[in-house]
Amino acid sequence: MAVCTSQAANPSPYFLREKIAQERGCNLAANLRALEIAAADANAAFDSNCRAEVHYLSPLRIHVLRLGHLPTHFIVFREDRREEQGRWSVLGHIEDKEESWRLDVRPERPFLAVTTHPRCGTGCGISHETWYEITETGVSPVLHALNSGHDANAQPARAYHGLPIPNRAVKTPDEIEYIYHLKFRDDKTGADLWHERRLVRFTRRKGARKFEFDPARSELTEDEMRRFYFHDTNVTPDQLFAFAPAPLRAIAKSGTPLQKQWLREYLSKAPNTTWKAELLNALIR
Repeated sequence: MAVCTSQAANPSPYFLREKIAQERGCNLAANLRALEIAAADANAAFDSNCRAEVHYLSPLRIHVLRLGHLPTHFIVFREDRREEQGRWSVLGHIEDKEESWRLDVRPERPFLAVTTHPRCGTGCGISHETWYEITETGVSPVLHALNSGHDANAQPARAYHGLPIPNRAVKTPDEIEYIYHLKFRDDKTGADLWHERRLVRFTRRKGARKFEFDPARSELTEDEMRRFYFHDTNVTPDQLFAFAPAPLRAIAKSGTPLQKQWLREYLSKAPNTTWKAELLNALIR
């Protein structure tokens, strides 16, 4: 991310939006240079797919210009209305190669969340959200949080996604809450096994810039977050039972035929333990 706070006579985001609409496209590099923003491709040609839209964030009088199309640029403006004709300052610039983004506007604390999709491999995928805080003085990344993912190679297979809780009343503004959903399934038969729903909180200390995962105020430990919500870990039977004993007991006692079939096969490869004996006994009844 490139951040600048130029006080020059920048064109307004609304002028740029109308100009691009009239021209039915734009030279992205030229528009960025006009705002004193270094372009990734200084020789970029006219792009008919280039689009522009402006989002106004009250009460900070912040205007976010979304410019371009893969890559997309987010340019954050502030208008100084003390000037007779208005004076536009560029507070920050974010370049994103993905299309997935959203504005999370909270009371006097707006954020721009951009989703990224790093590669994983065959049978798995993962994406993250980077949150950028927008203030009167600039734009800065403050949180990198898991967005969604899946791992068909795990046993059992799992898929997960996080949903931020918008505009939730919390005791401190320095807190972001997510609900993380985790779905287990048997990829061999296609049977859904069970679903977890856990509250996760990210907080930041007084005077700190970035948010951090707060396991003390979440329904997941650091080990559980790393083990079940990422694709590069192997979960043992003991770890799975410690994480979700109630769903496993429910499957053994009253699961569907496909769920019980999966559990029998899973237990056949698990080490002999007290909990394994308990589940096998429930399956027989």
